[in-house]
Amino acid sequence: MKNEAGKVRELYDAAAANYHNLVQKSNYIGPDWLLKIVAPGIQAPNLKVLDLGCGNGINVANLLTLNPTILATGVDISPKMIDAAQQVGIYQTLVCQSLDEGLTFSDDQSFDMVIALGCLEFVNDVDFALTEAARVCKSAGYFYSTFQHFEEGNPQAPRQMRSGEVLHFAYSTAEVLAKLANAGFLVLSHETMIGYTGGAPCPYIFTISQKK
Repeated sequence: MKNEAGKVRELYDAAAANYHNLVQKSNYIGPDWLLKIVAPGIQAPNLKVLDLGCGNGINVANLLTLNPTILATGVDISPKMIDAAQQVGIYQTLVCQSLDEGLTFSDDQSFDMVIALGCLEFVNDVDFALTEAARVCKSAGYFYSTFQHFEEGNPQAPRQMRSGEVLHFAYSTAEVLAKLANAGFLVLSHETMIGYTGGAPCPYIFTISQKK
């Protein structure tokens, strides 16, 4: 089974107006994790950052506290999320599209850092999405990503979940490491943590990689 882009778009359009509160209510740890572990290179002047599944811009807003010269591009499938990010005024460019479509707006090796937190579980072809992330990432650039974790025998970590009509795709640690390597990334570290606890606990694999 695959996700229909329209269904994912509807899910996040419906959440856009209250997204900040929803993130807090779910106890989602992604933004705090990124702010805590981001590499020292974050302080380079005019660092170019690509934020996949940017939502309302929380990740870039956090990074700007470390480096106010960041030049950010955001991508999200939801027009209403893009509107919310536009209102914050922290992105140089915003693109409304599904990650299954590829990153055709970007040339090769355009970004020093690529972020994909809390979005890859909705992508039908995650291998293609990772290959595109590697294509637009500069050599030795960083890729921060999360994957819903599939752990056989753990009822809290099923292979697939649902948010209404939208599927979440989960992967084992071995699958994630292989997919990142095949896309062209060197995995520097990975850890499994509960991504959010507001409701049913959801295990995620948090990864830090570097473009080979």
